[in-house]
Amino acid sequence: MLAVDGINPNDQQETFAAGMEYILLGRYSLRAGYSDLNDKGFSAGGGLLIGQPGALGFRIDYGFEGHQYLGEIHRFGFNFVF
Repeated sequence: MLAVDGINPNDQQETFAAGMEYILLGRYSLRAGYSDLNDKGFSAGGGLLIGQPGALGFRIDYGFEGHQYLGEIHRFGFNFVF
């Protein structure tokens, strides 16, 4: 999947973002993106589905984002899938 976003608000500067996600075997996902909103820059991550695709399971996700003011940001997600 590929996504591109451009925002032109009345009270702030224009921003641009793009990202992509690749899902392998319905179980593994790799993600990457770029955003100039709040000077974030590059981001990347991945995920793993534990269980059968399309059935009850558990998903673990990780994301990394470089931020000008906050430094390196690491995000973790734990989700039930049904």
